[in-house]
Amino acid sequence: MLGRYLHTRQQIWSAIDTPEATGGVTQEVQRWRATDRSAHELRVTLPSPSSAAPIIRDFAPGTYPLDFVRPSSLPEILAGQLARAGNRLPGPEHYLRAISNMFKNHCLDNAQRAAVVQILTDTDGLEFHGVVVDRAGRAGVAVSATSPSPVAGGELRDVLLFNPQTGDLLSHEQVLQVSRPGSAVRQAAVYSYVLYLACDYTDQRPSS
Repeated sequence: MLGRYLHTRQQIWSAIDTPEATGGVTQEVQRWRATDRSAHELRVTLPSPSSAAPIIRDFAPGTYPLDFVRPSSLPEILAGQLARAGNRLPGPEHYLRAISNMFKNHCLDNAQRAAVVQILTDTDGLEFHGVVVDRAGRAGVAVSATSPSPVAGGELRDVLLFNPQTGDLLSHEQVLQVSRPGSAVRQAAVYSYVLYLACDYTDQRPSS
């Protein structure tokens, strides 16, 4: 029997301030979400212990933001859910970002993870790579898409890394590629990353 709360744990970093991360600061984020879309979120600055106080955020019932309540196990339906998430237009980079956000908020079962694999297989404009190791030292198979970046003249590459045995998402990294002035050589810099460290169900939730 599943526990009352869906518990997730991630490590996040971004070069800029975003709704998910503080620019240049690595955080470990844990969330406990109930079926009524209430949630408790704990953010700890790394390395721990840190002089920065933990950030605690609580969501009243019905207020925790979800693109959709339950991911479908049917590829054609899940693809539609991902395409509509956040009013995004269908495109390879948008699918990757929507998949990343889905794994942030849901523990996917075998059928749902298989549907993700089928969607990636059927999506044009993706690059599939061999074995890659993430920042936690975990090996997986990678898929990426490159799109125009917020920085003029640059491109942003989204890379998702999956566990080849289970289909679980291990990490999502964005790499910014910008042309050097007067040169055709592109300089690459990490723009953001998320490590997916845990996803389970529990009856225990911190009170503070």
